[in-house]
Amino acid sequence: MRKSFLKTATQLALCLAAFTTAHAQGGPPDAFAAGLQEPSVPADVWNDSVVATSGSRWFGGADYRLLRTHFSEAVSFATLTPTIGPSGPDLRIVGHELKFNYQSAFAIFAGFHLSDVEDVRFTYTHLDSTGSVGGTAAPGQFIVDPIGNIAVPGDTINTSANVRLNVYDLEYIWSPNQGAYPAGMTYSGGLRFADIHQSFRAQITGGGATLSDGVFQVGFFGVGPYGSLTGRLWVGEARTLSLFGKAGGALLVAKNHITAEAFTSAASPGNALGSFTAGQDSGRILVAPVVESELGVSWIPTNWLTVSAGYFVQAWTELGISGANFSGARLPAASGGFLPAVQNVFNEADDTSIMGFEGLFVRVQFFY
Repeated sequence: MRKSFLKTATQLALCLAAFTTAHAQGGPPDAFAAGLQEPSVPADVWNDSVVATSGSRWFGGADYRLLRTHFSEAVSFATLTPTIGPSGPDLRIVGHELKFNYQSAFAIFAGFHLSDVEDVRFTYTHLDSTGSVGGTAAPGQFIVDPIGNIAVPGDTINTSANVRLNVYDLEYIWSPNQGAYPAGMTYSGGLRFADIHQSFRAQITGGGATLSDGVFQVGFFGVGPYGSLTGRLWVGEARTLSLFGKAGGALLVAKNHITAEAFTSAASPGNALGSFTAGQDSGRILVAPVVESELGVSWIPTNWLTVSAGYFVQAWTELGISGANFSGARLPAASGGFLPAVQNVFNEADDTSIMGFEGLFVRVQFFY
């Protein structure tokens, strides 16, 4: 027991001597206390920052995304099927939506590591999505497109749409609890620039000739604040595998430019005006909120590489443009008086005006 006491006393005396020497040499008072703290996380262990090691300054990477485009309402034409029911004449109307399949998109990003908890990152995202749907009017059936042009039995309608999106994000990223286990948070804030082009075309043909052709286009350019937060849950103390969830949003002030051009031939059913063209042009300033989310898993095989995969969803308000009236004013002439004039052949069921994207992503990130 006496030996134990002497050993402890000797250790305390040595520590006190070290502290006194450090203080006499002008060293910081907490230099001694720092030596008593637990060792820090090794440099080759991943933290909540987007950079793996304290020695890494630059980073970059890319996303491959398999996304499908959605609109609040994307009815491209309506079919009218008149019959005789038990109570008399019966008219059935069906709206046909544009069909977008899953298509490839990508994002690339690069950034600089300011400190163990701070980064700046620039991201460019590109998507070019197309969809189409068509049909031929069956016997006794009529088709009305969004502009009000009509197809009679035997005529064919083909419609297509395109969305081209270019987005630029500049972010400051803050990861205050990079050493936290088993979970940590990352926050970001910055600016988003968005350049979006939409187009829709509806063409009716019959007898080998074009009966009508209409094109509708939207140009959108906006800028505004962007922010996000990401939560990460580590699987195991080795910190090579983690689950993460991200939520983000932007508020863009944008110029929205809308144009429409239509051609109707003299042979178009119900047209009493002869061949003609018409156009419309308008523009407005609007505020468009954007929300997005990711859920996924990350794997860190080395301290200079991270591979992630997961599910992505994004919604852009004010860009789910529809609003067409599907005018049936020419139905009596086109049907030989069998159908009455209808102000709106197809009435909107949704007016939220949202353009959305959802699908899967794979992300690779390098540190150097």
